[in-house]
Amino acid sequence: MSIFDELEERLVASVRAGAIDLVEQPVPAARRARRLRRLPVIACIAGLAVAGGALAATGVLPIGSPLDDPSTEPVLPGDSPGLVESRTRVLPLRVADPAGGPPWALRIFRTDRGASCLQVGQAYRGRFGTVTADAAGAQTFRPLKAIPGRNSLCGGVERAGVPVLRGLRKVVSVGGSSDPRRCNGRPCPITDVRVIRYGTLGPAARSATFIDAAGKPSASMRLSPKSGGAYLFVVPVPSGPYQRADEQQQRFAAAFENALRDARAKGLSERAAYEEASRQVAPVIRQMRRQPAARVDLRPLDGVDATFADGSRLRVAGPGRTADPLPGVKPRTQTLPAVAAPLRVTTHGPAARRRFVLSFRAPLAIRRFDHQYTLALSGPTGSTCKQTIGGYQATTRRIAKGAPVGFRVTPRTAGYSRTTWCPGTFTIRAAYRAPGGPRGGLEVGAYHFTVPPK
Repeated sequence: MSIFDELEERLVASVRAGAIDLVEQPVPAARRARRLRRLPVIACIAGLAVAGGALAATGVLPIGSPLDDPSTEPVLPGDSPGLVESRTRVLPLRVADPAGGPPWALRIFRTDRGASCLQVGQAYRGRFGTVTADAAGAQTFRPLKAIPGRNSLCGGVERAGVPVLRGLRKVVSVGGSSDPRRCNGRPCPITDVRVIRYGTLGPAARSATFIDAAGKPSASMRLSPKSGGAYLFVVPVPSGPYQRADEQQQRFAAAFENALRDARAKGLSERAAYEEASRQVAPVIRQMRRQPAARVDLRPLDGVDATFADGSRLRVAGPGRTADPLPGVKPRTQTLPAVAAPLRVTTHGPAARRRFVLSFRAPLAIRRFDHQYTLALSGPTGSTCKQTIGGYQATTRRIAKGAPVGFRVTPRTAGYSRTTWCPGTFTIRAAYRAPGGPRGGLEVGAYHFTVPPK
């Protein structure tokens, strides 16, 4: 997508955030405030991370404090994925850093709720982390903690102790608005951009080839079954497009901050101020879109092809990647019991602004991260009520059998900053989702309501 599409998606997400509240999992006020502060004013260059430049001439880096400390943000008991680390290890694969820094590597670990996680970083003097630099350019190696889902990707499929996660991508750069330390506290131009493609394809994978943005093979490596078919490419790319996108992001951020300041001055609540600011900057994005010379397309056009023991060759990452099961990785199937349960629905307010609380007793316990109860809403939405609501909300914690599960549903659930329901018929559907089950989950129960025409 273009940087404009990315910005617009962030705006929509900021307005929709918190549309469905999990009744059984309230979020502390301090945590809600942090989420609000983070909503759209973040680097919108997808996957962009900041790293140090070339290794110091001495080849020796000081070891700093961990780059990410999970203790800085409270975690509710049972949050998904579970936060207890176990069986953490760095795979033997090493790839040279184009900027001369420590080699890149992959680390795997498991969680207390059955998730198997993969993390990319650099290996240095027996530690796993990454290189950062301060305003003067002094570099430090900062260890990375194994934090499920926050600085890693986790899944429920594992072979020979290694997760199967086929196609991951990260962009690492020096400079930009995300890294203001190198120019006396002001954003520096983005330089030294590297694209990292990595994944684990299972023990049947034999080789992987990086395909550049022009569709040409760029680098290849043999894969080892002992490492779960892990591959890792670190490829330097031109920094110009990222620098232009970063400049546009800075323009957007400045416009948003101005709009947010004005909204707060009106005495609006924090969330209402964010929603108002999001609406105010939408024309800024539309104006940028109308300037063809300023358009920046950062869609990931690179990819990875892999060969397997049965002779097959598949695109496993990037545009056109296969969605079929990988050779040697048979998908898990299971027969799930009936989960239908009586629903209790309470309503508040007039029809056009009606609020619902839907609750039930959990027919099955939730112990794994990839099992959850979900709520989906269907019906008309959009500024003209001609669009259809999509998406769903899911529980993210352990739930005992028979424990109460509840969801709140308001007009905001429909998205598009709606404060009233569109006229029409709606269905609220609660379901139980688990690997191997039907795509939409097994229905726990459903509730229908109709909003009359104005």
